[in-house]
Amino acid sequence: MSPDPAPYWLPESERAHLSPDSISNLEGILQRALEGGTYLQFDTSEYSLDEARLLLLTIVGVAQYRKEWVGHLATHKLHLQFRDEDGTELPPSGWPYADGIQEWFDDFRASCPIGFLLLGQEEALQLAVAGDIINSIPDEEAKHEGDHTTYYFSAMEAKAMEERVFLQCLYFLEYCAPTGTDATPHIDALIDTLGCSFSSADVRAQWETHRADLRVSIRLSESA
Repeated sequence: MSPDPAPYWLPESERAHLSPDSISNLEGILQRALEGGTYLQFDTSEYSLDEARLLLLTIVGVAQYRKEWVGHLATHKLHLQFRDEDGTELPPSGWPYADGIQEWFDDFRASCPIGFLLLGQEEALQLAVAGDIINSIPDEEAKHEGDHTTYYFSAMEAKAMEERVFLQCLYFLEYCAPTGTDATPHIDALIDTLGCSFSSADVRAQWETHRADLRVSIRLSESA
C-alpha cells in the first residue's frame, strides 16, 4: 500500500512566519517567471550565506504549492550570479577560482536536497556535485590542455558523487508528489547530463521503498 501523499515542505505553520507581503512577493516572482518563460535569476552578492540559504529554501517551499511552478522551476531553473569585491559580475568560468564560491555551493548542496535539479548553469552543477572533491585532487594529477582541465576520479570519489546525485533525485520525487508533477523527465535529464550509471527507474524503486525517510520540513523559525 502506498504511503500518504507527501506533505508540503513549507507547511502552513512555517508559512505563518512570513509576512503576507513576503509570500506575495515570492509568488509574484515565480508567476512572472512562469508567464515569461524565463529562469529565476539569483544574485548571491545581495545576501549573506545564511540569508541566501533561507531565501532559496523559501522559494522552493512556496513553489511546491502549485504544479506549474514546480514544473517551471525544474525546467528553466535557477541562474546564479556571483560578484567580486568591486561588484563586477564574475563569469561562470571564474567561479572555481574565486574565494568563497565553493563554500557557497557546499552549503547549497547540504541545505537544499533538490538543488542539483534546479541549477541551470553547467559550472554551477559541477561545483555543487563535485567541486569539493575536485579541490582535493592535487594539481599534478589533473590534465591541463589550454583552458580545459580534465580531472580523474577514484572509484570511491565517483561513487560518492553518484550517491549525492541519487539522493537528490529521491528527494525530488518526494518534492513533486503533492502536486502530482512528473519528476521523471527532469531526473532523466540530470542523469544524462552527468552520465550517471543509474536510471530514473532505479530512483523510483528506492523512493517507493523509502519514502518515510524522505520527509522534509523547512523550518523558517529556526533559520531566521
